[in-house]
Amino acid sequence: MAEIEFKRRGTPLWVVVVALLVVAGLVWALIGRGKGAAPVPADTAATSAAPGAATPVAPPPVNSAAAAPASATGPVAKFVAWVDTSKPPTEAAAERAEYASGIRLLADALQERVPMAGAQIVLARAMADSLALPGATQSQAINALQAAFFAVSYAMRGTPPGARMNDVASNLQLTKSIGAQREDIGKFFVTARNAMYDPSQKQPSQNEPAAPPTGAPAKP
Repeated sequence: MAEIEFKRRGTPLWVVVVALLVVAGLVWALIGRGKGAAPVPADTAATSAAPGAATPVAPPPVNSAAAAPASATGPVAKFVAWVDTSKPPTEAAAERAEYASGIRLLADALQERVPMAGAQIVLARAMADSLALPGATQSQAINALQAAFFAVSYAMRGTPPGARMNDVASNLQLTKSIGAQREDIGKFFVTARNAMYDPSQKQPSQNEPAAPPTGAPAKP
């Protein structure tokens, strides 16, 4: 019996697989080009173009509030200047107006140093207005001045200057005129001036007299 040789017709399987892979690669390339590449940021491109270059680091944000120096013309500076240059007039009405101005400046300075003492600040300003009223009697004027002093002292409570201001305010007497008590009034404003600089400073010695404002008579 004669042998019959069978030969497989058609393309080999591996050729078909290779052809499919090539076609798939071409399709992928065409799809990728159609979508387009995503834009690369300039700093990233610069960094990738120079592998050895250091990556630039953005500087940290600057806190302008912390970096700004304290104002030399703020409320505290204005009050300090008033204490150092004030010369209370000898006429009663003008003297009251001058002290009322000092209390308003002190209230502004207190708001800068102790902003949470809102009630005491409002009270001090109200007493300054009462002190400046033309029709206020002597006792009413002293009462308004003392109430303003106590309000400021209470806002500074817990500090040596606050205790010192409270003692000075307690020395005011309703039976005496403002002019007769100018020394104690001057002590209060000077102690308040020092407190605005440093509320934690040591309390002055009881035997050490506080210097009154310019123009106020010193204790003999």
